[in-house]
Parts: sequence; C-alpha cells; structure tokens
Amino acid sequence: MFETILTSVLSILPPILLLVYVYRKDRINKEPVKLLLLLFVLGCLSSIPVYFIETYLELVLYGSIYNYTLYNLLDAFICAAFVEELTKFLITKTVIWNHEAFDSTFDGMVYCAFVSMGFATVENVLYAIRYGMSAVLSRAISSIPGHFSFAIVMGIFMSRSKFSYRKQETEKIQYLDSRNSLIYALLVPILYHGLYDFCLMQGSTVLLLIFNGIVLSLYYVILKVVNKESKKDQLF
Repeated sequence: MFETILTSVLSILPPILLLVYVYRKDRINKEPVKLLLLLFVLGCLSSIPVYFIETYLELVLYGSIYNYTLYNLLDAFICAAFVEELTKFLITKTVIWNHEAFDSTFDGMVYCAFVSMGFATVENVLYAIRYGMSAVLSRAISSIPGHFSFAIVMGIFMSRSKFSYRKQETEKIQYLDSRNSLIYALLVPILYHGLYDFCLMQGSTVLLLIFNGIVLSLYYVILKVVNKESKKDQLF
C-alpha cells in the first residue's frame, strides 16, 4: 500500500517540475494562478472522455484492421495523437483565446503546457498504479517530456496566431497567417505525437532509432526552444 502511494506521488513530480520550469521562463506579466490552475484541472478532467474515446476507437480498429503496421499507424495517429492533441487544443483555445491575460508571445506555451501536464499527470498516476515504479521512471524520461514538448509546439503556433489576429484588428490588414498558425497549432503536435507513438509501437530497429532521435528532439524543445522563445517574448 505504502509503495503504491509513494509511486503515485513520485509520478506527479515530473509534470509539476516542468510546469514550474515553464512558469519561471515567462518573463512578461506572469499568468494568473487561478487561470493556470483551471487549465491544469481541465487537463486532468479531459483524461476521462479521452480514455473512453480512445478505448472505443481501439475496439473499432481491433475488429476491422488486421494488418499490424496499419493498425499501429492508425492507433498512433488517430486514437492517441489526434484525440489527445485535439482535446488539449480545444480546451486551451476555448479558455484563453479571448482572455485578457493572453497578451504576450510566450503565454501560449504556458497555457498549453498546463493543460497538457494536467492530462499527463492523471495518465502518469494511472500507469504508476498499474505498472509500478519502472513505468514512472521510463515515462519520466520520454512520455512526460513528450507531452510537454508537444504542448510547447502547440503554444508557439497558437501565440503566433493570436499575434497575427491582434495585428489584423489594430492595423486593418488581412492576415492569413492567423488562421494558418492556428491550423499548425493542432496539426504539428498531432504529427509529432503520432510519429513518437508509431515508432515505439512498431518497434522495428530503424523506427526505434528514429524514436531515439525523437526523444532527443524533446529535450531540444525543452532546453533550447523554450529558452529561445522566452528571450524573444514580447507583448502583442
């Protein structure tokens, strides 16, 4: 019993540490704590409908797709990546797009990270309860940084979209970039997430090498991209 509780507590640490990290990198007008807590809680709660949707879709695939590679491809890109990233995207955009606190280019990354880490926290606790400490350790170096990095990419494009939208409002200029960036905010994380999952599911030597490269790219996003975007942060 004690071991299960300890494992569950430890499973929460990686998402929380990453949230502290991205929050501290926000240099201009720190985001309201109540807003961030709301996003985190909504991210946690989103794991419930996502679980049932993914379970249903996987049952459909299991009963209709018999090719191993095609099954993994659809499972990775549709059941996991599309469902999860779309859910995070909808929550973030619905809550923050017209919020007065969304006023600088780094903000989108903070908001997306809090939603994503809420989802990842619940997922991590469930894995910890089911598979124990080994799952917590393995997910701490790959899955959690993965969810965080997908969120950072989403946040970059969401901020670009908002920035272009604001310029369109103030300068009366037509900007296709706002709509395009919003599309990329959803599409790029889906592709990033889907490729991550597919390489791991498929398990061939070549794809596992690609998977290792993807894991390295996650740390590049965390250590380099976040710092770069933090330094470039500016008000809309």
